[in-house]
Amino acid sequence: MSWPNLQTHIQTAYAITPVGTAEPHGPHRPLAADTVISEYFAVRLAHQINGLITPSIANGLAGPPRHLGDGFPGVTSIGGRTFPDVVTNVLAALARHGVRKFVFVNSAIDNVGLLWESARILTRDSSDSRVAILNWWDVVDEEFQNRLVANAGVPRTENHHVALMQSSLVMYIASQVAQSVHVPTSAGPPPDGRTRYRMNPLPPEIATESSVMYTTGWATAQLGELVAKNVSQNMVAAVRLAFGEVNGELGE
Repeated sequence: MSWPNLQTHIQTAYAITPVGTAEPHGPHRPLAADTVISEYFAVRLAHQINGLITPSIANGLAGPPRHLGDGFPGVTSIGGRTFPDVVTNVLAALARHGVRKFVFVNSAIDNVGLLWESARILTRDSSDSRVAILNWWDVVDEEFQNRLVANAGVPRTENHHVALMQSSLVMYIASQVAQSVHVPTSAGPPPDGRTRYRMNPLPPEIATESSVMYTTGWATAQLGELVAKNVSQNMVAAVRLAFGEVNGELGE
């Protein structure tokens, strides 16, 4: 958008910021998988709620070393000190220009705490601003997810980073970069009591070789389309509910 076009809409629209990471998602998915997912849902959301999409924050925080191993090429976290400064400055700049309704569409769990901190700072300094942080996995219907994993034969406990839902989403959203590479069904590290807490440096025997901890073999683009539809509908409902535009619940 040009600045005059932006100026026309900025005081009534939602500012939607996609947030992701650059980290391995197995040998078969793009490093920017989280950012790709966030951008996709941001576009779908913007069409439904009078949203303006800001440039993405594509380098978030790298995930736990258990599945990243700290050694995979492409991990480009901007760090726990810099990340909240970047987010807070983006929010403050938009607020100075009149934005009062902010939505983060986030696809990396390690970003959540610092996104919250940035939102807290903004709403402290700009008391009439409101910020929603939407993690796509948080708005998936429980009933839908139960049906999805049951039909695929995957336990709910196996449906996390680079697993059934996320892999299927990337196959649907970015089929041109989701490679057909065989990944063993059980590509994660062997069970170890130390995986219940975090340890640095990471004991090498509990690191993954591929950055995949869960089952990915049942992921399909068709499943990804179903997930995308469910998430998109529920994100719209979540924003409208959070900002008081409608009374209702998710999962309609």
